[in-house]
Amino acid sequence: MTTITIFEDQAGSYTGFEFDGHAGAAEAGEDIVCAGLSTLGITTVNSIETYAAREGTYEESASKDGGYMKLLLKEPNHDTQLLIDSMILGLSYLEQQYPQYVRLKRKGGVTDDRI
Repeated sequence: MTTITIFEDQAGSYTGFEFDGHAGAAEAGEDIVCAGLSTLGITTVNSIETYAAREGTYEESASKDGGYMKLLLKEPNHDTQLLIDSMILGLSYLEQQYPQYVRLKRKGGVTDDRI
């Protein structure tokens, strides 16, 4: 299962996100759920860097047992919020379609909870 955590500050603004694990819907390299998750995450990171011109820390790793990606923003703004909202929309659809392979949750802000 891939767990995606959306980080928020006390005001509820997104401060980053983390993807952890292999969805497990198929063999590594054949897993369309993992491919969809990776595409959404990487596109969001690239969009924030290209269109929102925001700085942050980014790390990623991959193995046959699972992948990992984490972005933490230094200064979130309206554009980063919109881009992460768009990512969450896509992730929510994947979670609805494949609940046994995808878990989306939030951490920080007012509450820690599933989205």
